Amino acid sequence: MEGFLTLAGQLFLILCIQSVLEAMVARWQNNFMLKPIELGCYLASLAAVLQFMEQYLFDTLRAISKFF
Repeated sequence: MEGFLTLAGQLFLILCIQSVLEAMVARWQNNFMLKPIELGCYLASLAAVLQFMEQYLFDTLRAISKFF
């Protein structure tokens, strides 16, 4: 459960950073920067989810496979 809460916190932090960056870009009226910000936040979220899967889900699957 601790790993899931860490993942949720990381995703929330990425979402907050994305919101702040998009607000700053909207204030400066540089709309061409929105796509790189979205892509960067998507990649950061993907990395966090993949790290979670590697740490927790694969260990659980290995333990289940050893049981059977």
